[in-house]
Amino acid sequence: MKGPSPILICALLLSLFATGLLAQPGSLDITFNPGTGPNDGGDPGVRSMALQPDGKILIAGSFTKVNNMTRMGVARLNADGSLDATFDPGDGIGVGFSILTVVLQTDGKIIIGGAFSSVDGIKRRGIARLRSDGSLDVSYDPSPALDDDLPQIFPSYSRPTASFSSEAGSPRRPETFISPA
Repeated sequence: MKGPSPILICALLLSLFATGLLAQPGSLDITFNPGTGPNDGGDPGVRSMALQPDGKILIAGSFTKVNNMTRMGVARLNADGSLDATFDPGDGIGVGFSILTVVLQTDGKIIIGGAFSSVDGIKRRGIARLRSDGSLDVSYDPSPALDDDLPQIFPSYSRPTASFSSEAGSPRRPETFISPA
């Protein structure tokens, strides 16, 4: 007597893993497929990520493309890993620059910080806020007061906290609250 086909057994196991019935915490999610993902525009290409409540993932760094679509330094992936085409940062931060950190605000807007001088062609020195669709929030511009690049921004008490050494030429504590308004 012949047993079940190995192909049938593999197909059954794959379907059980795909539906999560046999998946263990920390195991590989085979439904997540980032395609070609971000190119390595620098070392490393992705420097920061933030998970949104809807399961979408913000990625930031020095990359210039994600899945062969131009995305200069910031992009959003759908929960399945594909590029979210509804999130469009326009010209982004430009070639040769890097976003070092990304923080999601409770209102859905996004704070980015790093080594850049403009976002979508508009001057922003080291810090900017994006709307939930990826476009620059032009009403928010604390960057004229900053003297350093921003290596880290921390979500704290629903207000971003930035790490830098000076503001408008005056020494500051390494962590300073930045008003999101």
